[in-house]
Amino acid sequence: MSADARTPGEQMAAAFARLEQASAALAQVVRAADERSAREAPSRREEAARTGQLGPHWQRVQVRIDAGQTTLEAVLGGQDGSPEAVAIREAARRELQAAGSQPGDQGDLLRDEITAMQDLLGRLHGPGDGGRA
Repeated sequence: MSADARTPGEQMAAAFARLEQASAALAQVVRAADERSAREAPSRREEAARTGQLGPHWQRVQVRIDAGQTTLEAVLGGQDGSPEAVAIREAARRELQAAGSQPGDQGDLLRDEITAMQDLLGRLHGPGDGGRA
C-alpha cells in the first residue's frame, strides 16, 4: 500500500514507529557516549562537576550523586525530576538540536518525524480545535 493510500491512523502509526526508531537510535548514542565517558575518566567529569566547572546545575547534581540521592543515569535518563536534572537535560537537548541542524544527522530524521506527526494531528483534528487532542 502506498503512503498516500494509507488511512490517517496508519500514517500516524507509521510516524510513531519511525519516531520510536529515531528515539532508540538517539538513546543508543547517548548510552555509548555515557559509557565512553565513564571508561575514559569518570573522576575527571565528577571533579569538574564538584568544582563547578560544568556549571551550577551539574555541581548541585554531583552533590546529590555523591550523597546517593540520585545517579548519573537517572539524571540523563529522565527519572530524576529535580530542577537541576531538568536543566541539564534541556541543555543537552538544545545541544543535540544544534548538532542536528547539520544535513544528514539523526536530528533531521527526528525533527521531520515530529513535524509530520504534528501535521497529521492537525489534519485529524481539523481547524476547529486548533489541532489539539
